[in-house]
Amino acid sequence: MKKIIMIVGTLLLSGGCLTAQDSPTQDTATHGYRSFFGSESTVWNCAVEMYDIGPIDRTFTFSGDTVINGTAYKKVHQSSNTGLAREDTIFGKLWIKWRYEDSEELVVDMSLSVGDSFDIGFRGWYIVDSVYFDSDGRKTIHLVKPGSPSFYMKEGIG
Repeated sequence: MKKIIMIVGTLLLSGGCLTAQDSPTQDTATHGYRSFFGSESTVWNCAVEMYDIGPIDRTFTFSGDTVINGTAYKKVHQSSNTGLAREDTIFGKLWIKWRYEDSEELVVDMSLSVGDSFDIGFRGWYIVDSVYFDSDGRKTIHLVKPGSPSFYMKEGIG
């Protein structure tokens, strides 16, 4: 199984993530954006910077399919927390609903443009500083907030 390894920030947390996933399985010309999910599973290994205790490692695993009220989801596991994740490959969006939360949270939005703002949950609002395509043709969005670590959203990665 071919793995794609990237160091990226994720909207789930601040900090860096080492991401491994199967090769994308879709035609981006037909679907708009590459899937965030591999053909079998996706793993995000993240170092989360906690203000009071320093960096903490977190692993998010996306695997297994389920359908609820006609909507397809991937199961997501992070330590003892579980939830559901879904994506829209036409608009490049990814949502997660954690087990004890009432609603889904938009965690990735590839349709953002320079100057747009995006809510990172407990980290607050960030501004899109730049948008570009990497050497693999993946759209990359760089977000910044004064006094906070910047991070990236990367098409097909997270």
